[in-house]
Amino acid sequence: MLQKAIQYIKNMPINSVWIDNEWKRFDDLQSIPIINPSTGEHLISSIISNKDVVDAAVISAKAAFYRQDWKEIHPSKRGEILYRVSELLKENKELLSILETLNNGKTITDARQIDLEETIQTFRYFAGWADKIKGDVIQSNKDILSYTVRQPVGVVGAIIPWNYPLIMAAWKLAPALAMGNTIILKPSELTPITAMVLMEILKEAGLPAGVVNLVTGNG
Repeated sequence: MLQKAIQYIKNMPINSVWIDNEWKRFDDLQSIPIINPSTGEHLISSIISNKDVVDAAVISAKAAFYRQDWKEIHPSKRGEILYRVSELLKENKELLSILETLNNGKTITDARQIDLEETIQTFRYFAGWADKIKGDVIQSNKDILSYTVRQPVGVVGAIIPWNYPLIMAAWKLAPALAMGNTIILKPSELTPITAMVLMEILKEAGLPAGVVNLVTGNG
C-alpha cells in the first residue's frame, strides 16, 4: 500500500487548483514544493494562487450557491451525499492514512486511528443533521405569528492548518455543506495532499460542480 500511495502522489495534478469539479492547471504562477517531512523528499508541487485564481473559485462557488442543485435540493439529499462521502473515506481509509503520514509526518497509527476515523465520523454525523435543522415558532402577541427560518449564508471561506489536514477540512466542510452553503477551501501550503484527494471523493459522492473549490498558497 505504501508503494501505491507513492505512485498515487506521482499521478496527482501539479500546480493545479480544484474549480468546478475539475483540476485547473496554472504553470505561470510560483509553485511550492510539498515535502515529506520525515525524509525531505519532494512529493508534489502546488501553486501560490493569485487574485485571478481566487476570483475564479469565488465565481464558481457563487454560481453553485444560486443554482437549484445544492441549497434548493431536499436536505435529505444533501445528507445522502455527505453519508456517501463518509463511505468513500472508509473504503479508502488505508490509502488516505498513508498519504497523511507521508505529507504530515505523523505516525501511521495516529493517521489511521485518529485522523481518518474522526474524518469519517464527522461527515457521517453531519449527514444526519442535514434534514433536521429547523427554525422555531416564537411565543408573542396572540395576534402575531413570529418564527425563525434557518437558511444557508452563501459562500464560505475555510482555511486549514498543517497539523490535522483532513480532520479540520471535515470540520469546516461537513457542517457548512449540510446547511446548503458552498465553500472555498484553502489547505496549508505544507500539507495539501489529502485535501486534494478529498476533492475527488466529494465529486464521486455526487457533490455538484462548484459547491466546493480548493485553492492553494501561502498562509
